[in-house]
Amino acid sequence: MKTLGLVVLSLTAALIIAASAITFTSYSYNAGSPEACTGSPADKGTCAKPECHKGTASFKAGLITSTIPVAGYTAGQVYTITAKVTGAATAKKFGFQVSPQNSTGKLLGTMVPINTTETKLTNKGKYICHKDLGTEGKGSKTWTFKWTAPAAGTGKVTFYGCFLIGGKPELIYTSKLEIKEAV
Repeated sequence: MKTLGLVVLSLTAALIIAASAITFTSYSYNAGSPEACTGSPADKGTCAKPECHKGTASFKAGLITSTIPVAGYTAGQVYTITAKVTGAATAKKFGFQVSPQNSTGKLLGTMVPINTTETKLTNKGKYICHKDLGTEGKGSKTWTFKWTAPAAGTGKVTFYGCFLIGGKPELIYTSKLEIKEAV
């Protein structure tokens, strides 16, 4: 009987030691999303991939809005862009990435974070995304940034974005805002 007790105790101790040695990989990217996940034609992907977040991305209009007039942007003018995602009232974790591009993926205009505690630029200013302190919310999360319109003659600009609502299941959305150049 003593031997059986020692065997059980030894196996239990071995399992505890083995379990404590296991590390789990988290793909939450609290410090900011990896680059090229906006769902734009040039990015060819979103954060819905095995090394990032589980699930599939679905399109949802209206997640990106702006102060740009309906007539279009004026070269060199500064506008405010808002990225907002809403989930269930219990949702507490959120993420985003936005980039103003043309159809070939070229960055158009210049972005500047308004709240540098919650957002940051990546890839030499091509993308703006959340930082660790910019992921908390209660049912929704809003991020804003400034955008300086590109040179005259640039034409249409599309803001592509990918948004995450944490939880089980994680919800992933893409959205876009197409802006024409004022004539």
